[in-house]
Amino acid sequence: MDTLNALLDGQRRTIQILDYQLVVLRMTSTVSAEYLFGINEPVSRVNGMGDEKIEALRKGLKSEELFAMGTWSERQQCIITLVDESIATWTNTEETIQWARSLMSDDEVVELYIVLGFYSMIARMTRGLRVQKDAPIAGLGQAIVQNITKNAADSREDGKLESAALN
Repeated sequence: MDTLNALLDGQRRTIQILDYQLVVLRMTSTVSAEYLFGINEPVSRVNGMGDEKIEALRKGLKSEELFAMGTWSERQQCIITLVDESIATWTNTEETIQWARSLMSDDEVVELYIVLGFYSMIARMTRGLRVQKDAPIAGLGQAIVQNITKNAADSREDGKLESAALN
């Protein structure tokens, strides 16, 4: 589970925590991995993803419907497109890759795929084993704040790290 710890650690993770959570919530809603959606929703909420976005993802709205909401940044639209294509076809179009690379560093794009792959594996496992939802956990919000650290990208509006910040 060292991979998971690295993804949660803002000192090692390059993407914003909300980019990470967008990948997870989009993938889990698409493949009906309710347990995994449920345990990641509080992380998204604590870190500022609003109710409207979370509910739209939970409902599994098509990308066109999501984008029509007018609340998703270009970066978020790109991430949703990347996730949708990857789940549907196990690859991405050249246009989507170029779009992602225009908005993110190569390291960030690769990290999106790592998050998608890791959580896709966990989704298969939780669905296959029929893992049920957990009861509410007291103090969960505080535990999230203490254990999932932010990085420099989390404080930037566009989420893009400057190359110097990656060194």
